[in-house]
Amino acid sequence: MDVSAYRKLRNRISSTEHGYLIEKWQNIEPCENAEEFFRQYAWVVINTGLKNQVAQKIYDRMLKAIDSGEPIANAYGNERKARAIEYIYQNRRDIFHLYIKSDDKLKFLEELPEIGKVTKYHLARNLGIDVCKPDRHLVRIANQFNTTPYELCEKLSVETGDRIGVVDYVLWRAANLKWL
Repeated sequence: MDVSAYRKLRNRISSTEHGYLIEKWQNIEPCENAEEFFRQYAWVVINTGLKNQVAQKIYDRMLKAIDSGEPIANAYGNERKARAIEYIYQNRRDIFHLYIKSDDKLKFLEELPEIGKVTKYHLARNLGIDVCKPDRHLVRIANQFNTTPYELCEKLSVETGDRIGVVDYVLWRAANLKWL
């Protein structure tokens, strides 16, 4: 993908209700507290394998359950994932402390329950680490240009000044909206 095609997609997304997220990803700061760490963890676990729009509804129910003191399993039918989210919630302060101290944050994230080789990048990006998440959309797009997601996002990042996470978001959102 050349820089002009990327900029057209970026501008198009900027003019939608999703445009505010470009600014969010451009200015994201590293996660600094256990509550945000937990929320990002839960979002990635819930989001994995689901359409973003479906995941948002489950995530909102989960937050409501936590706020009312109910078990997370009451809000989320996937028992395995609900147990993992509950575990992280109950231990969020200790786990966040270990994350902050970790020299290899990507490796640390991959060792969390329900986080794997690809989802660790999604979680890392949401926690403020400037990486792309090589999900199915980004892999498909990169393959069209005979490159890898990492190389594509880094190239466009260097050429535009956008963070890698912004490039990732623009390409993902374009694919999510069926523009790519």
